[in-house]
Amino acid sequence: MFRIILAFLALSAPALAAPDLAICEGKYALCAASTCKPVPGQFITVNGQQFPQLDCDCPILKGPSIADLSLMNGSCAAQPGRVWSLFSARQVYPQASNNWKPTQAVHQTCPASLNQGNQFANCWSFSCDIDPSTGRATCHCPQGESPWTSKAVPAATAFVTDAGQGNQAYCNMHPVGGPVP
Repeated sequence: MFRIILAFLALSAPALAAPDLAICEGKYALCAASTCKPVPGQFITVNGQQFPQLDCDCPILKGPSIADLSLMNGSCAAQPGRVWSLFSARQVYPQASNNWKPTQAVHQTCPASLNQGNQFANCWSFSCDIDPSTGRATCHCPQGESPWTSKAVPAATAFVTDAGQGNQAYCNMHPVGGPVP
């Protein structure tokens, strides 16, 4: 199944700058249902373009996951005390909206009419600090950066997220997501 998803990602993102897609094994953060907080004055540079930094609280899982090694120093290996935020096909995983209990993912589209398309976080293949007190990760993610093109996403753009169990109020909480192509 992961090879099918990997092929889909490679084919659906022709404008992505030199992706180096790989399947990683081991610990990773899965931020798909997370919301994030702005970090004033901090920026993340992606392919030469700066984006405001958002910090996201994400569960740490173990197993196979999909990565873009071009954003990860060419390796699945993380520095000590850190993990990468990667993509996984898991549909049940711990979520903040359910007090970190494993919960079925609920996909929702945040419509362009909310004018929030530049407010989501793209955490795919970005670095995270492990918090030993919670067993979760704080992932450092660019705000409003498209995982498909590495470009800024306009405000009036629909995006998808698993945050909030379908509650549209989460669309305004810097959820992790991606623009609707």
